[in-house]
Amino acid sequence: MNRIPRKESVRLQANQKYDSMTSMLGTAVFLILGCARYRLLRVASVGGWLQSPILLKQICFFYDTLGNPIGYITWAYLSADVEQRFVADPDFLLHFSEWNEGERLWIIDFVAPNGMVREIVDYIRRHLFSEFSEARYVRRDASGKVRKVCVWPHATNRMIG
Repeated sequence: MNRIPRKESVRLQANQKYDSMTSMLGTAVFLILGCARYRLLRVASVGGWLQSPILLKQICFFYDTLGNPIGYITWAYLSADVEQRFVADPDFLLHFSEWNEGERLWIIDFVAPNGMVREIVDYIRRHLFSEFSEARYVRRDASGKVRKVCVWPHATNRMIG
C-alpha cells in the first residue's frame, strides 16, 4: 500500500487526467472508502452523486507527488429554489439539469480522507475558483442536520465558517 509522503515532501497536484467515467468513478470511490461519513452510502447513490459532475467537468481530483489520489471536489451553480432544497434535505440529489441552473457557486462535495486539506483548499481557492468572489457549502452533523451554511470567500480573504 502506498502511503502519502510527509507533508514537507508533498507537492500538491490537481488535474483531470482521466478521460473515462469509469476511471473517475473508481478514483472517487477509492477516496470515499476512506471517509467515515460515506460508510452507509448505497452503491446506487454513488452514481447519482458523481455522474453529473463528471459529465459536466465539475469535479477535480488531487494527487500527491507519487500520483496517488488524495482528494476530490465537486461543485455546482445553483438557482435559489434548488439551493433551498439542497440545504433543507440531506438526501437531496441534484438532477443533471440543476448542476448549472443558477449563478451561485456551491461546493457539493469535498473529500480528502488522508489529510492535506489545507493544501488542497489553498489550491482550490487560488486556482480552481479564483474568478469567483465566493462559494457556499453546507456543514452537516452526523445525522445530516445542517450545522451551518458557510461562505468561502475569494483567495485573498479568509475562510468563514
